[in-house]
Amino acid sequence: MTTTNYLDLDINKLFQEHTIKEIEEIQKKIQLESDRKKIELRTLVGERYRDLILAADTIGKMKITSEQVTTRIANIEDKFKELQKKYLIGFKTEPMGDKLERCPF
Repeated sequence: MTTTNYLDLDINKLFQEHTIKEIEEIQKKIQLESDRKKIELRTLVGERYRDLILAADTIGKMKITSEQVTTRIANIEDKFKELQKKYLIGFKTEPMGDKLERCPF
């Protein structure tokens, strides 16, 4: 009897067609297969858990890095504003936006 047939066993038919000794052997094979599957599942879950922890740690590091980048960009913007105030005192500054003129070449 193969392992794939263990899932489809009919208990009544099993007792009708096999001796007690054969049934005990089948039960041992089923138990071994069950134990093997439990170990396989524990291994798989353990690996996935480690992957999950690693991903969570990476996401945490990415969050910290993105916050640092955002802070540095804000600092750069502040420095540009300070420079603009310092060197353009007395000049009227308007955002360029739609006021760009094209040079006729």
